[in-house]
Amino acid sequence: MTVKMMTTGEYARLMGMHEHSVRRMCEQGRISCAKVGGRWRIAHEEPAAAGGARPADAQEVDAGELVAALSLAAESLAAACRAAAVALGSKGEQA
Repeated sequence: MTVKMMTTGEYARLMGMHEHSVRRMCEQGRISCAKVGGRWRIAHEEPAAAGGARPADAQEVDAGELVAALSLAAESLAAACRAAAVALGSKGEQA
């Protein structure tokens, strides 16, 4: 039986991730992979098993909806940062 394997770089490009993240996932056992010659190799079936979208079947997203979602996320993050700064500032004054 022959198993087709891909490199961490190929998997990263396919999944839209950074290669370092893929290596870390391999080390943590989060994806099905094996070391071959000291380098991680990932089965070609893994992206589908991980629920990843391949470039050929990537979901189309309306640009306006994406911008709106990212703006909302940025606003929420900014509010959380402000709240954390206030909390840290008040703790610093008490010390």
